[in-house]
Amino acid sequence: MNKKSERLNEDEMFDLFDQTDFSKVEVFVEKYGINSVDRDGRNLLINFIIEHKSNFAIKLINEFKELNINKQDKNDWSALHFAVQENDLKVVTTLLKKESQVDIVDENGNTPLADAIFNEVDENIIISLLENGASLNKKNHHGISPKDFINKDMSKVVEWIKKNSELK
Repeated sequence: MNKKSERLNEDEMFDLFDQTDFSKVEVFVEKYGINSVDRDGRNLLINFIIEHKSNFAIKLINEFKELNINKQDKNDWSALHFAVQENDLKVVTTLLKKESQVDIVDENGNTPLADAIFNEVDENIIISLLENGASLNKKNHHGISPKDFINKDMSKVVEWIKKNSELK
């Protein structure tokens, strides 16, 4: 089911964002391949996350074993980075269950955890990343780690860290 085109047709892809019928996605994948990318180097999974099509993103993750869930775009952002940015706990959880690289870095050396803490997303996302092995101490290219951004208002995260300090 994996066709051979490296570049997808963006107009056809944009039409998918208005669909409720996943079979149209399957036809698109048959035509272009599950790992084809747009001009920004983003695959269909990343685009569904950006467009808040969580159910389609989760179906892609679960139904297409050859899907590269760790594909990075031109800025080295992965599906996990985008799911964190979009504050989408369901997609984050699904990606982590499928062994997404939890400490994958973008062009600045930021991990999804760093983005989550810096942008103060849902604390359950932050804890989910931590529970799946994300490093609080991994420094970006500017020498800053996710731990440097934690603030006292993140009470659930602070509590999780205190309970699990022997792990970090």
